Amino acid sequence: MKTAYDILALKRDAAPIDIEHNYHHLLNAHAACHADARLTQEDLRRLRELRQAYLLLSSPCQRLQYDRTLLAREQRRSRRSHALHTVLAVLSLLGGLLLIGAGIHASGRGGSDQAAARPHALAQAAPAPHDEAGPARHVHN
Repeated sequence: MKTAYDILALKRDAAPIDIEHNYHHLLNAHAACHADARLTQEDLRRLRELRQAYLLLSSPCQRLQYDRTLLAREQRRSRRSHALHTVLAVLSLLGGLLLIGAGIHASGRGGSDQAAARPHALAQAAPAPHDEAGPARHVHN
């Protein structure tokens, strides 16, 4: 959404002299472009927009109230954006957990069965080392 500052091509901390300067500059530029032609509905809309922005920002009381309104709107938008990012992060995490769960289920084993089967399978695959005299002994040098 365009703000009065956007319409007059101003920064939020613009001085009153800058507000007046930009307003007159934009009016003169518009008049120079349309000196020979009739004004269209779009031209009239643009001129009204410039005038409304100028009147709003050139009044210290109205400008202060407008700035507070803009700040409140931006804070609401920021909170909504933060909340949306949080929800998306949680959904992403849950989606990842569901994929992991689906992978475990697809392998034919449940999570606890698979964990319990691993030590047993490893013990069968690798017999303990020993020789004829008995279990292997480690010698420390």
